[in-house]
Amino acid sequence: ILSNIFLTFLTSAMVFSAYGPAVNNETAKRIAAGAVAHASRNGWNVAVAVVDTHGMMIYYEMMDDTQTGSATVSVEKARTAAMFRRPTSAFEGNVEGRPAMVTFGVNMIEGGLPVVAEEG
Repeated sequence: ILSNIFLTFLTSAMVFSAYGPAVNNETAKRIAAGAVAHASRNGWNVAVAVVDTHGMMIYYEMMDDTQTGSATVSVEKARTAAMFRRPTSAFEGNVEGRPAMVTFGVNMIEGGLPVVAEEG
């Protein structure tokens, strides 16, 4: 029952796009390259995980000297953003007063972003 309430709340509160075209390895590498370039310009050492539209891992890259905790967190953030079709930051504000939300395997740390592309 609780999961239905949680999902109903999220889907009624947000409008999201269709899952869109599948993500192949070549596209995943281009997405990761853009993320790594952005991180390098800002002096950040990051782990980048790119998943398909269902949250399954397609490509992973970790920059030198990235904290080891980022390895797991990056994958969790990517999966959450893909499976729920919204940035992970959308969950962050919904936790207060609702501790059960943390039991759904959702990563609520800001930074997981769904990548949306138009077909064609």
